[in-house]
Amino acid sequence: MAVITYKAFFKREFAQILLETYQIKQIIYAPIEEVIVQLIK
Repeated sequence: MAVITYKAFFKREFAQILLETYQIKQIIYAPIEEVIVQLIK
């Protein structure tokens, strides 16, 4: 997902609970620079 999406949605408590419950892996990228910023397992 794009960095802006991560900052806007996935930093919220509700989203964090979902991520922990379902153990969702995330790849955070910067679309303009075309680089992976963070990989969360």
